[in-house]
Amino acid sequence: MKFSLYIQVRKKKGVVEDERVYRIAEKASHKALTFIIILEGVLMAGIGVTKSNIQAQPVVSFLFAITMLIYAGFYYWYKRHM
Repeated sequence: MKFSLYIQVRKKKGVVEDERVYRIAEKASHKALTFIIILEGVLMAGIGVTKSNIQAQPVVSFLFAITMLIYAGFYYWYKRHM
């Protein structure tokens, strides 16, 4: 009896996430991925048409920062509306 009670108490000490949190994260990541794919397509088409000589590191850094900001924005938006 004491052992099973100990296990139950130990399991509850961490952050408890429910299915709603997982669903919000899933929707936010899907929306951010969709947005980034469209943004990358437009960016690559623009770079290809202009034939500019742009280094990859600034572009990748910019896309990474945009991805994180978009994901966070969609996460908090879905969190308020779900």
